[in-house]
This record gives sequence, C-alpha cells and structure tokens, in this order.
Amino acid sequence: MTRRILVIGIDGGTFDLILPLVEGGIMPNLGVLMNKGSWGVLKSTIPPITAPAWTSFITGRNPGKHGCFDFFMPKDNLDVMFPMNSNSICCETLYEYLHRKGLKSILINLPETYPPKTSDIMISSLMTQGDNCVFPEELKEEIKQLNNYKIVPKASKDKNEWLKNIRDVERVRFECATKLLRSKEWDLFFILFSGIDWIQHNVYGELRNNPTKHAACILYSDIDSYIGKIVEEVDDSCNIFIVSDHGFKSYKGVFYINEWLIRKGYLTVGYEPFSARPQGHLLYQELIGMKKHKKKIKPFLNYKRTKNIWKIEALVTSTINKLQPFFDIDKPTHPIVRKSVAYCTSSESKGIYINSRSRFKDGIIDSDDYHRLKKKLIDELCYMKDPNSHLLFSAVYKREEIFNGPETQRAPDILLEPANFEIRGGVRSRRFIQKNTNGHSMEGIFIAHGSDIKNIQNIHGLNIVDVSPTITYLLGLPIADDVDGRIINEIIKKDILEKRPIIKEKAYFPLKGTEYILNDDNEIRSRLRDLGYLE
Repeated sequence: MTRRILVIGIDGGTFDLILPLVEGGIMPNLGVLMNKGSWGVLKSTIPPITAPAWTSFITGRNPGKHGCFDFFMPKDNLDVMFPMNSNSICCETLYEYLHRKGLKSILINLPETYPPKTSDIMISSLMTQGDNCVFPEELKEEIKQLNNYKIVPKASKDKNEWLKNIRDVERVRFECATKLLRSKEWDLFFILFSGIDWIQHNVYGELRNNPTKHAACILYSDIDSYIGKIVEEVDDSCNIFIVSDHGFKSYKGVFYINEWLIRKGYLTVGYEPFSARPQGHLLYQELIGMKKHKKKIKPFLNYKRTKNIWKIEALVTSTINKLQPFFDIDKPTHPIVRKSVAYCTSSESKGIYINSRSRFKDGIIDSDDYHRLKKKLIDELCYMKDPNSHLLFSAVYKREEIFNGPETQRAPDILLEPANFEIRGGVRSRRFIQKNTNGHSMEGIFIAHGSDIKNIQNIHGLNIVDVSPTITYLLGLPIADDVDGRIINEIIKKDILEKRPIIKEKAYFPLKGTEYILNDDNEIRSRLRDLGYLE
C-alpha cells in the first residue's frame, strides 16, 4: 500500500529559534515530532531566498535546471523585469510528476504554483495575479473559509497590528487546510505557513535575544498548535515532513551593492523622462516615500491613485530640478541600466548581472570584454571589507561554480554570500548602514516522522533538493535521472530500504506554457514590497 505524505512548510524556520521555543514550551508539538522522528539542518539554495529555494524543494533540482533565481528576472534587457510564475519552471515539479503517475496532490501556499499546471487542488501563493488563488474555484462553494482567504496580510507599520494581521491570515489558512484534509482524496498534501518569515524580517534579533518572552511568540505558538492539529488529522501510516526554505540571522548592517557599483563607475545614474524608462513608476514610489518632505511634494501625491503613469510625467519631469534638493543625496538617483556595465536587479538576487551584448538586446559589453570585466569585479569584491575591517562577503561566486544545467546562463553572473552585512540592491547615499537588521541564512530546518522513519537526532549533510526524491521514493515511484538531490536513506527504516530498490527513469520535460505574465504586475510588486521583499 502506498503511504501518503504530509509536508508542512515553515517559511524562514530556523533551529536557532525553534530549539529554545521547544525547550521553553512554546512549540511542544514540534518537540514531540523531533523526539520521535529525525531532524537536522537543511541547507538552502545559494542565495537562500524564497523563490529558488521552494522551487528547488518541489523539483529536487538546482536553479541551473529549474531556472528560477528570483521573484522577478530580466529577459531581453537588463532593465526590464518580468515576474516568474509556474510556467517559468523549466523542469517537471513533484506535483506534476505525481499527477502524471495518477496520484493526487493538494498544495496550499507553495510559491511559484500560479497559474495551476494540473487539475489537482491548489491554493496559490505570492506571485498570484488577479483575485482568484483557489483552484478549482468551485471549492469556495464547499468551504466557506476560502471566501475569506488572503494570500498575504494587510500591511501595517504598527507592529502589534502587523502581528495580528499575520495571525489572522495563518488561522484562515489552517482552517482551509483542515477542511481539505478531511474532505478530499490526496497522496501528497502540502501547506506552507509564511508568517514566521514575515515577522522575523522585523523582529528576529529581538526574538533571538529573548525567544520565549517576546510578544511575537504567540505566532509561533499558533503555528505549533496548527501543526499539532493537522498531524492529528492523518493516520499512523502517513509520513510527515516539516521543512523550511532557509533560515534566519541577524546582520550588523546593510551594504548597498548598487551604490558601490555607481561609485566604481560600473553603474550609470541620471534623470530620464518617464517615457524612456520601462519601470518609470519607481521614481514616483520614491517621492511617495519621502514623508519628511511631504508638504513640499504634496502636489505630486495627488496623482497617487492614478493607473496611468504617464499623467505623472508632465508634472514630475517639468520640475525635477526643483525636487533635487529634497533628495537625500547630491546626485541623480535613477540607475540608467542600459548605459551601465553591471547592475544588481534586486535585493533578493544577491548577485550582479553584467550587461553583455550576447545576453541582452541593449547590452554594451562585448564578448571579448565580458570575462575580463567579470574577473575584475570578482577580484575587487573578494577583498572588500566592512566598516569593522572584516571581509564583507563570506564568498564570491561565478554562477557556474554553484549552478549546473541549461538554465545557468539566466542567473546573475556573480553571486555574493554575505558575512556580517546584509546585501541589498537599492541606491542610497551611503554604501553601508550600520544598524542591526535581519535576513535569510543558509540553515533551514528538516523534521521527519512516520511509520517509515527512524529516530535520528541532528542529522548532517541535508540539502533542500533532497526532500523531493525522498518523498518520491517513499511513495514507491522511480526517481528522474536528472534530479540533483539524493534519497535521505539514513532516516528510512531498514526493512523499507531492503524491499524497495531505488529505480531511476529518464526525466520527463512537459510542454512549457506562457513563460511570463505580460499584463500589469503592480499588484504583485506592491504585495512583495509590503512584505519586505522589494525596496
């Protein structure tokens, strides 16, 4: 009999917090699963960010094969960014594979699943475009909670209200999950709780210093309670995995990579008419954010609600010189990427793209100069130091050093692994800001429990690409021959391994759908900005 698999995702989950919360009685259900099952640190992707990490989880492949390196990626030109979606994934996902083999999946809040690629039940995640995230939509008639379902919480600058909004979103998510668990058939059930990642971006350092007394502990208690109740819904034959896409850590400050590129002459800045910018609304967003000068720019804010960006052009462009004194820096702030040789497209990418002619239509770097420039950048970055005279980066990679596969060419040319200062892509008046901040780390979590699982504590050598082939094996199916992950056989009971040989089969590549969503993506950008993913 094929055993079912339940996967519970905790976005941003880290044992640095979970272990003291378990010991302090805040997360007792996780403690029970850890004591009776197997657990260890789960290494994330490089960089350890949401989009590529969860895609590696669900494919068992590195980003060089699945092609997802960020929420938004350049395509024809370096300054034109498109949102990634499920059709951007260049290999078969686990849920597509199971569907092809006749098994049923239910997915709740897994990133990069919109638009749906199978007829299985799915509630999509961050990159959903439009109002409907429930598939099939008829489920709303059966489960009333789905009519109140929100992908993300309402943004708030008040920490208490923000925490409440997150708790409300996760409570409804849990209620929908329990209804689906009870009423629908499934072989793989996946649910992701995202709230821990959202709250840790704001208060991780405070939580780390006082994990059991902080007000945000109530969210961890909520999630633990939901996990306990979800586990109660499945029978003893079900194998349970609890995973995170990455961990978290505190940084001593922020390093703005694009500001460094400007000062070194690699990134050009200046003022352009809005009509010359593919994303001209970004300067407008800067103006809206200048609260301390609100009275001086009040006329511009009257256009805040317009959907036609070009109506702002006449007002802003005609008086741009008058606005110059109100900027925090004494030079133009808008990157003119098409005239630049290198650029960091986002804080999430943790990388630098070289504006090469062979890759981008408006590229300016010839093939002969490409390798020389890349080497020069890497040599400079490797020895950069922070204000405390420590090396700024733990590592500086060429993309081909960490990715392999046909999509590697779509990655940033250079990848940066931060040491004590978080890396961001914005343009600021200073390269460094020395202020404690929070960001992702490579060390996520892995917990396994079930009838096929041994009891092993603190396993080493686990990678996020290992989870998918392990699930595939436990479901009694062959493993695709291009999968990068391994079966985590040290957690699987001996009798299962003896009677079930590992079978490989040739990888299947489904027909690709429309790669990018070409209509208005402002809703997605706003959602990601509210959650701290975009600046």
